[in-house]
Amino acid sequence: MDYARTEPIRDFARRRGLSPQTVYDWDKSGQITTVLIGQRRHVVILSYERLVARLVTEQAGAKLASPNPRARQCREPSLAHEGYPVQPRCTPTPPTQQRGTRRKARRKR
Repeated sequence: MDYARTEPIRDFARRRGLSPQTVYDWDKSGQITTVLIGQRRHVVILSYERLVARLVTEQAGAKLASPNPRARQCREPSLAHEGYPVQPRCTPTPPTQQRGTRRKARRKR
């Protein structure tokens, strides 16, 4: 492994928009390699690049599920091929009109 390219953990995290705690957790779990140089812990950049490459192949372009329950329900694949009934397509429901939420226009005197 090429240890020539290293960065201090906090600088490494800041440049990549990560939390330093996330980087420390990766180090503790063995997902990245770190070395102690003086009194500062440094991340070996090559180990981070390998972590990213591994995550890309594991996820294979998978999209995150929506936190919206209706969207999640609509995105679930139909199980009709397994003997389940076909689910109707999700159509957006119009928002309900609440009474008394609109302010009355003020009259100019």
